Amino acid sequence: MYDDKAKELLSRPPRGSQNGQKPATQRYQRLLRRIERKFPHIDLAAVLGRNIDGTLHRGSNWFYPMSWLAAHLLDNDPEKTLTNFSIKMRGGLTHWPFLHLGKYFFEGMHQHILIKEPLPEDGRPLIFAPTHYFIQDALSSILLAEKHAYLVFGTLPHFFNTHYGAEAYLNGSILLNRKDKVSRRAVIAKAERLLKNGTGIIIFPEGAWNKSPNRLILPLWHGVFRIAQRTDAWIIPLAHLGVGDNIYSARLAPIDHRDYSTAQEQQALSDLRDSLATGLWLMMERYAVTTRTEFLQDCRTMAERAAEIVRAQTYTSGYYYDHMVDAGPNATDLRLKSDPRPADVWRAVAELDVTPRNVGAVLYAQQLLEEDYQRRY
Repeated sequence: MYDDKAKELLSRPPRGSQNGQKPATQRYQRLLRRIERKFPHIDLAAVLGRNIDGTLHRGSNWFYPMSWLAAHLLDNDPEKTLTNFSIKMRGGLTHWPFLHLGKYFFEGMHQHILIKEPLPEDGRPLIFAPTHYFIQDALSSILLAEKHAYLVFGTLPHFFNTHYGAEAYLNGSILLNRKDKVSRRAVIAKAERLLKNGTGIIIFPEGAWNKSPNRLILPLWHGVFRIAQRTDAWIIPLAHLGVGDNIYSARLAPIDHRDYSTAQEQQALSDLRDSLATGLWLMMERYAVTTRTEFLQDCRTMAERAAEIVRAQTYTSGYYYDHMVDAGPNATDLRLKSDPRPADVWRAVAELDVTPRNVGAVLYAQQLLEEDYQRRY
């Protein structure tokens, strides 16, 4: 199964030579030490990610150039990470190639833009808020937004070790260490700097890939609304649906934060979530038609198939997926405090003594607990 294969690929021990290490491994260790000396603020565990067994990933061929090009983006000071020159260069130089050549970066997938609501033209900044379900959401959102917008990128191992990170670097990115509270707070200051300079941002309000088998859209984090309030920005919902080799996308009607007071934050987030869910559902009704047999494939139950989809999602990031943060039974869980946990809801049932009369209810509660695949952070 997936876990055994992943362990073999990700944790294969080095063979050979001096001190039990290959020369390449020794060079790699020297590289890490040089990077630590030059950029002492880098958390290598966060940048490289960890395997299922807790060991650090070995950096890819992308790691060396990306660490020297983009390590400064991990600094929490907006003045150091977002210079006026870099913002203007990306908006005027690299954005045009993305719009016209980005479709060739989809690796065999094809984007179909079904709805494209007009963008506001009153000069106010734009915050694009996409759904987040698969690996191509970022590029799909860059192309659907059309206006230049920096991407808030939170999967650091993916950024520093894959070509997706290189593409995000060229487009412009705000790096977020999700395990660091200071880094999470710094994202707001960086976003404000960009928006006040007239550059948009793309931020995933769900905060994570949606691995839930039951929710179209996860509960949204409040950052998108608070940033919009501080910068007087529009919120533009973007919905994406992946079906086979096709990506169906919709740019939905803008949401104005001015229609809500600070006390109505939850209502604003609820309306944004409804907009995203409606756009996604309309595309699903038309393009995601399938039979139960087709959906199950080789799985016996819907729960098994949902678990298999999660494994496929996490494995698309290749080796560079932090299994200590994003996947597995010990993954980081920083969901909203208001979001109830199944363990809390069903604790009274789960703690019952099993008898012939209540065994059905206890087994059902256990099944619901096992289906809690989504980890929020």
